Amino acid sequence: MTDPVAKRKLQDESVEQPATKQPRSSSPTPAFETATKVLFNQLPKKMTAEALTELFTTHGIPVVAVKKSSTSATATITCADPNAAAEAKQFALSGNLGSGKVLAKILRSHTKPHGKQATQKLLTDADGNPLPLREVIKHTVTPLWNQAYDSQLRTKKFENLRLLNSFTKEMLKLKPQSAAQTKELAFWRHLSATNAKQHDEATAGDKAQLCKALEAAGLPTEGLRGTKLSEVDKQRYQDIRAQFTIPRFFDLPCPVLDTVASPAVDHYRSKCEFAFGLDSDDNVVLGFQAGKFGTVYDQVAPADDCPNVDATTLDLVRRIRDHVATVVDRFPLYDREAKTGVWRLVMTRTQTTKQSMVVVQYNPTDLTEADITDLHQGLQSCLAPSQVTSLYVQACDQIHNGFNAKFGFTLLAGTPTIHETLMGRDFEISPASFFQVNTRGAERLYALVRYLATTGYEATPEAKQKALSTLQPNELAVTSPQASQTALLDLCCGTGTIGILMASAFAKVIGVEMVEEAVKDAQRNAEANHITNAEFIAGKVEKVLAPELRKLNRPTDQTSDEGESSPSAQPLTSAVAVLDPPRAGVPKSVIASVRNCDKIDRIVFVACDFKLSMQNVIDLCRPTSNTYSGVPFRPVVAIPVDLFPHTKSCELVIELVRNPQSEEE
Repeated sequence: MTDPVAKRKLQDESVEQPATKQPRSSSPTPAFETATKVLFNQLPKKMTAEALTELFTTHGIPVVAVKKSSTSATATITCADPNAAAEAKQFALSGNLGSGKVLAKILRSHTKPHGKQATQKLLTDADGNPLPLREVIKHTVTPLWNQAYDSQLRTKKFENLRLLNSFTKEMLKLKPQSAAQTKELAFWRHLSATNAKQHDEATAGDKAQLCKALEAAGLPTEGLRGTKLSEVDKQRYQDIRAQFTIPRFFDLPCPVLDTVASPAVDHYRSKCEFAFGLDSDDNVVLGFQAGKFGTVYDQVAPADDCPNVDATTLDLVRRIRDHVATVVDRFPLYDREAKTGVWRLVMTRTQTTKQSMVVVQYNPTDLTEADITDLHQGLQSCLAPSQVTSLYVQACDQIHNGFNAKFGFTLLAGTPTIHETLMGRDFEISPASFFQVNTRGAERLYALVRYLATTGYEATPEAKQKALSTLQPNELAVTSPQASQTALLDLCCGTGTIGILMASAFAKVIGVEMVEEAVKDAQRNAEANHITNAEFIAGKVEKVLAPELRKLNRPTDQTSDEGESSPSAQPLTSAVAVLDPPRAGVPKSVIASVRNCDKIDRIVFVACDFKLSMQNVIDLCRPTSNTYSGVPFRPVVAIPVDLFPHTKSCELVIELVRNPQSEEE
């Protein structure tokens, strides 16, 4: 028998040796020195915990505890020591736990094995076998890739119909406190009867359309009973079926128009973030992570098969990957478990102007100045043939995974910023800038926002639907009859994109943003585009809005299409607000300040995730109270806009006006 003391000494000595690539099936790496739990997936469901224990014990693998339900394909075992955990993992991967392919992963000692992290659903083929990792990446990053694009648009409209129905239900839960408020709330059900009639007319031929759509997708048309489909195809079936089964009595707060399509469906992403990892043969991989951290899909695979990634990005990724593979013995990959290693993340930006930016994040811990110099020079050399416009690095030793502007960015080569053209305007992009990842799709989004804020606000829903097909993103000379008297409030303006694009349609633009660096970018972008009627202010909306609106009665300057300014002959008497909040929305204090400003008679709300920002719109529309003074708003039209083909993400633009029923009271 091996002396335990000698064995421990040997292990300790091995840790002190220079880092080398180890096969995944070898003994635990330092990241798992104390890890004794192993998660298994794709086990035979009928296999019991007792049978599993006996199987491991028979093969000399000491098991302390086994947790498995007789109806689940997932199990967690606790081994006597980390070496036993590694043996159990290898034992399972060698095909000893069933006829199918079993997945196994050693868990961190503090990971909850049956928590949300450890229960990511496996993607399988029609025979129940796990899909290859490259296929998993494709379904994770672009889950709608195998749906026809018109089908994707219907799926996204249905999802927004469902969310707007939930919005209406939340509005109806608000208890009226007076007769006036009862009258306000009565509005939210006014569409029910109309919806039912329109639904009956529109869905008369839905069954035939459903069968046609399923047949085109290669799916069964008579239901799933008795069929053998993969998990992916089952999800496709449900997505397509949902498009033709809209509930008859959806309570919608306003008409919902068809989803605005993206001009670019494939290879449209101008910004991507990639992680480093190793494949099953321990080759360096730079790509997307297949699943959540701490699950059986906590692995990285190439992004080559993802239809939203462009060729220039893939070329940059391959160059960096090949370079890192040659120096990985000296500069190992960062291990998120052990918090050791060097190479962490890569961000790429590839714009329609043919300019590109690369940011490489690394962990500087334990690196000497000579190491850092060599690391920087190696990156410059490997990317020199690709003529990258801007090459940055970020030295980051934080535990959290992701880029963080507080760590700063170091320019290694090229220009500090790159440029993108949007609706005829030029914008600078720095490493930390927010800029829409689908440039041509963003032009349609902003053209729609401009239309609703100017000439489109008086149009009927039918006229708006018709206008969507004729909007010209590059038309800058768009004005409304009220332009000489109306100000645009670009709230949460970021780098000023919306305000700059709409400056020619309004007498005055006021942009408000909390992030001071973003405001500086907005001011530079306005100056570069010769915009003189736009003012960008750093501060909180609730503190800046009221003082700025009090200035509206003063004479101001109006900018012509050529960028020349002239004094406005009339005072500014009203304002239109464009609110493009972060994904989770804005604080309630921002909404309260907007409602309290009576000069704001219209709002164009742009939600990148309406499920998360729905509460903002509820608060804009809820009955007047001590917290929310001012006449409430009501939605008049909602329009989904697809900026992310092949994914389930979708923007939702909602036009809101002050509630006329409240004004009458």
